[in-house]
Amino acid sequence: PMNTTPLSAADQAEIDRRMNRMEAKDIAITGDKVVEMCFRECVKNFHTREMDKKEKECLRNCSGKYTDMMNRVYQRYQEIRTAEEE
Repeated sequence: PMNTTPLSAADQAEIDRRMNRMEAKDIAITGDKVVEMCFRECVKNFHTREMDKKEKECLRNCSGKYTDMMNRVYQRYQEIRTAEEE
C-alpha cells in the first residue's frame, strides 16, 4: 500500500532540492549533446583555426532552434507545474 502520510517541510525541501539538481543536470547533458550535434552538422573545415561565416551562421541557426524549443518546453513545464500546485 502507498504511504499517504504528508511529508515534513524539511523532507519536501530536500526532495525539491534533489529534483532541481536532477533537472539542472539533465539540461546540462542535453546542452552538451546539442553542442556536439550542431558542431558535427556545421563545422566542416579543420584547415584553419577560425570558423568561416557559413559555419558560424549554421551554428547560430542550429543552437537558436534548440534554444527556442527548450524555452517552449520549459514554459509548458512551468505551466503544468503551476497548475498542479493549485
